[in-house]
Amino acid sequence: MTSERSTTIPETTNPTRTRIRSNDPSLKKLHLVYPPEEYFGEDDFEGFLNDLKNNTVIHYVLFERRFVRGISPSQYEQVLHAVALLTNLVEIEIWSVKVPLSTLCAAVKNAPKLSRIGLGMVTLTETTSCETLSSHPSLVHFCLSDFRFLVDEDDKNMDSLWEALSTCPKLLNVEVCSNQFAENPWTSAGLAKLACCGSVNFMTLRR
Repeated sequence: MTSERSTTIPETTNPTRTRIRSNDPSLKKLHLVYPPEEYFGEDDFEGFLNDLKNNTVIHYVLFERRFVRGISPSQYEQVLHAVALLTNLVEIEIWSVKVPLSTLCAAVKNAPKLSRIGLGMVTLTETTSCETLSSHPSLVHFCLSDFRFLVDEDDKNMDSLWEALSTCPKLLNVEVCSNQFAENPWTSAGLAKLACCGSVNFMTLRR
């Protein structure tokens, strides 16, 4: 059974949706930086997800504030999972929005070619259940800058993420910089796990 979906794309000044659907070979980098109505109509969200999942050209995706704030948390999660299913995804960046870490990790486990995750000026939620990222086969770079927590006081650590990263066989570079509110995301256990990762040869920790 096939799902019902719109066969037309709403009129828009942003032609990106048409390029996603048609596998435009020049659309290697997808910037989700405009309000969501630039990409899909009120009744066409499922169609947008399907177009993403079927694209074979895009290798980089950027999420920014205007897009993410215009969709519901459930839709945000669904878009993350659809992006992770892009056949040739190698890099994902998220800027200036909330990042539910466990949801992000659960999504990108399905991206076998993903080599870089970059998070900047973000508010971190869901920090305690990131084990789904463990042993990711292709992740090489993880970068996190200018962040703060939106979690309970006891959850203001990221050991679950550090431990998952420590098991990624190709991980070479970890960069964590400029915590906006000076909370310490490290504990001795989490730091020790990551520091002992045999593949990592460059690690920057700066506050």
